[in-house]
Amino acid sequence: MRKVIIGCAIAGILGIGLFILYVYMVLTPKTKDVSDVAPFAELMNRPVKTVKRTIIFEHPITAPNENYPYVLEDGTIFGLQANLKKIVDLPVGTTVTFDLANFITGGVSGTTAAYLYGTVFSEEKQQTYPFVYYWGDYRSLYEDRPYWFFGETFWLEQPLEEKFFIEVP
Repeated sequence: MRKVIIGCAIAGILGIGLFILYVYMVLTPKTKDVSDVAPFAELMNRPVKTVKRTIIFEHPITAPNENYPYVLEDGTIFGLQANLKKIVDLPVGTTVTFDLANFITGGVSGTTAAYLYGTVFSEEKQQTYPFVYYWGDYRSLYEDRPYWFFGETFWLEQPLEEKFFIEVP
């Protein structure tokens, strides 16, 4: 009888531990580096120039990467009139460099977002700002083969026309 109780206790503890591990793995965001995948590979460590107005804001929530505490806004995510703490207005023609690109899939929502990380130097403030920029839409609803669409942005006047079939994490 005593062996049965000990066996049940061990099985119960293992079951609870496995359940906790499962919940942790399901709810933890998953990240995938896509810096070497098109269209991101063409941008990495190569300067691009802004072709429209851009602003550096303080990130309104916890930034997806703590090394990039600012957000570069061109009107596509928060809006140029966002009620965020504005750091600096960047003039057209400002040089921007991207260092990293990754996908992050939320553990709770299950949605995936594309993030570009880079730096920009402000002539006005004489300071470099590490920022995050959100670019790309994952089109999976009603699609037999989900794909990424990369729209107009501050360095492109036209959206990219092709579909990009990049696996999400």
